[in-house]
Amino acid sequence: MKKETYIYFSDPSHAWLRVKISEIEKMGIGLTISKSSYRKGQYAYLEEDSDAPKFLKAKFGESLNLAQLEKDGIIKTSYADKTTVRDFDNFVVYNDDEKLFMKIIKNKMYNLFSGKNSRKRIMNAELDSCKYWNEYYNFGVM
Repeated sequence: MKKETYIYFSDPSHAWLRVKISEIEKMGIGLTISKSSYRKGQYAYLEEDSDAPKFLKAKFGESLNLAQLEKDGIIKTSYADKTTVRDFDNFVVYNDDEKLFMKIIKNKMYNLFSGKNSRKRIMNAELDSCKYWNEYYNFGVM
């Protein structure tokens, strides 16, 4: 069985824990995540002081030992002088209608564009981009 690994992306002033959004949704803590956290594609980047501890306590229990998780290789750190995390969209929880809308638009976009870079951009698109594409390409999805 593959061991889960979580990575803290950090720079000189802050850090964010990368977690799959689907895991946050399964745990039912999405609405408690602040706008100090970010999202890109299938991942959330949880702010280190509030949101990351909230997730880790929900995942590993109140008595979690961060040092032990690091020793066990469950938590790792990636450091950069300037991380791109701040360039991502703020964390938001999408409702079922928004998720369905995004899925439909992304499928339509995949049919229009086949390049690797285009597909990556489409896969990582958030709701605002999907709304724009729906209007620009006259997809007519409501």
